[in-house]
Amino acid sequence: MKTKNCPICGAGKLKKKVETESFEYKGQTKVIPNYITYACSECGEAIVDSTTLKESGKMLEDFKLKMEVAFDDEIFR
Repeated sequence: MKTKNCPICGAGKLKKKVETESFEYKGQTKVIPNYITYACSECGEAIVDSTTLKESGKMLEDFKLKMEVAFDDEIFR
């Protein structure tokens, strides 16, 4: 992605950030490395990279399903 102006505030420039992001669901944590966002230098708003969004979305759906199955197993033991 080329350096673009922030679509939220229009004043800042977007800067690529690669981090590790953590998500929690039902007391369990899913860690996603190489989570790419573009953060605004002025307002701080962050936009998730489209590829990262697709890939992490799938990972989080799988994680949620796994947690639902584990939760159901606990209830019916």
